[in-house]
Amino acid sequence: MAKFRGLLLPLLACLVLPVASQAEQRWLHIRVDESGPEGEKVRINVPIELAEAIMPTIESEGFRKGIIRLYGLSESEVDLPKLIAALRDARDGEYVRVDSQDEKVRIRKEDGRLLIDVDESGAAAEKVHISIRMEVLQAMLTERNNELDALAALQVIGEEDGMLVTVDSEDETVRIWVDDESGEEEEDNR
Repeated sequence: MAKFRGLLLPLLACLVLPVASQAEQRWLHIRVDESGPEGEKVRINVPIELAEAIMPTIESEGFRKGIIRLYGLSESEVDLPKLIAALRDARDGEYVRVDSQDEKVRIRKEDGRLLIDVDESGAAAEKVHISIRMEVLQAMLTERNNELDALAALQVIGEEDGMLVTVDSEDETVRIWVDDESGEEEEDNR
């Protein structure tokens, strides 16, 4: 998992922030449950129009006015527009599969979505599932190869409901999903 953390954090940020195009009826839900008797439980239910309004006001390391900076990736290392265009135009299928003693990684495309699954084993095992529509990846492109436009992605996510990210580990469980409900509902049926 350590190999993928540098890419997963910006990708998770892109998934968390871009959630729907018709904001007045769409909600982003984040649920984090830490394990243990003193584990914290976090519930965030945010209307999309609020996320759209506040995103341009946020400035922190790696995130400025809706733009995510991909540290460790120079502009000349990867041509993101060509990479995303190739993924968009490619047929569905499994593109990457890594089976090792410590982890299993799958990257595939199904029904216009890029799906990333990481299943670690061992003492600090985690299971991560990410699902992102190809249109969202396309919208995130900027003039610079080492930046992603999360605000643009926010403005193009469709009307569909569903799970965006799941993380299951010994320490915590994380769920991020979008729907038209203002409060948290049990999303496991989605």
